[in-house]
Amino acid sequence: MTIPNLVQSYKKKVVETRLLQFYSMINQAIKLSDAENGRFALPKEEYSIEEFYNIYLAPYIKTVKTEKIDKYNMLVYFPDGSGTKISNIDGLQGVHFTYSQKPKNLLDEVSYGKDQFLFHFNPTNYPQPDKLLYPYGVQPYDFCLGCNPTGWKELTEEEIDDKLMNSNRAGCKNGDGGYCTAVIMRNGWKIPKDYPWKF
Repeated sequence: MTIPNLVQSYKKKVVETRLLQFYSMINQAIKLSDAENGRFALPKEEYSIEEFYNIYLAPYIKTVKTEKIDKYNMLVYFPDGSGTKISNIDGLQGVHFTYSQKPKNLLDEVSYGKDQFLFHFNPTNYPQPDKLLYPYGVQPYDFCLGCNPTGWKELTEEEIDDKLMNSNRAGCKNGDGGYCTAVIMRNGWKIPKDYPWKF
């Protein structure tokens, strides 16, 4: 194996390991918070994403610092040098966690899937019970392994893989990369061989 290949293999391994660590850490924090504080309430107009974070997550996550961007967005820096941007999106539709190994990237508009990875937390009770993601915690953006929300449950495994990679909206290859996190998760938190980004 050549040196460039060794470097790329190492970088991929770091991404895989840190993504899984973040996923495990944030969901552990949510479970601990849920046990102590009860069911989550999403940020509303009268209080900010920072207040949501301070109430429900801060006591359960080890951080170096936090940084308020505005009422709806904040950065959280972790001891390993990585970080996440937490954003209140779509009113009461949920909270986005955008993870990056380099938190400074979180202030830039870049494609997801290489420097940033998108997760979604939706504890609200949708009108359709099968879209209730609350018991599943934080999941890759717009996808929930095992809970089959509407729009996914009708698809075969091959169709799911195709949509995650090729959707014009959020596909890992043909969209803005929002589904890249789900692509990696579905592959056992390993970056697949046909992954469109190089590290």
